[in-house]
Amino acid sequence: MEELLTFQRFNDLALATEFAERLRQLGIYCKIDNQSAPFDVTFANNVLEDDVRIKLLPGDFDKANEALDEYYKSLLDTVEPDYYLFQFTDAELMEIIAKPDEWNRFDFQLAQKLLQERGEGVTGTQVTHLQQERLEDLSKAKNLAAFWLFIAYLLPLGGYILWMHLPKSIWIFYGSPAGAVVGAF
Repeated sequence: MEELLTFQRFNDLALATEFAERLRQLGIYCKIDNQSAPFDVTFANNVLEDDVRIKLLPGDFDKANEALDEYYKSLLDTVEPDYYLFQFTDAELMEIIAKPDEWNRFDFQLAQKLLQERGEGVTGTQVTHLQQERLEDLSKAKNLAAFWLFIAYLLPLGGYILWMHLPKSIWIFYGSPAGAVVGAF
């Protein structure tokens, strides 16, 4: 039997189980792999860090993608009227469609529906074109200015020299802010 590969990650076991059951109804073999920590050491009960994976055979990914899109389309009519996408402008909704990698599938589906309701519907070929442009944009190499590259190599060396020759209290006072600035950049 082929190795099962991760198809989709969820942070909600109930949602993953519901979707897995839908896949099974379509005849797609799947397995739920709960990678969540059994105990939250922070005691914060943060379920957003839960990691539940649905694993499939590689040949079933296309069929499962269609099922996942249909699943989220079926949820569109149950959206609360105060859902944040209802406040978005048409341009912002178009950005969701153009950059689906930055949004979840549900928001992608809802953005299409909202644009359709506002008379700005997007065809399948337009969606494909926008996503192709996005892939081309992401595939372009980003050049880092030579100055910043030089600084990035120089600062660790300078930090090491300061660490070796200055009292540690001075290093901690001056070195930490410098590290934060470089890290933020």
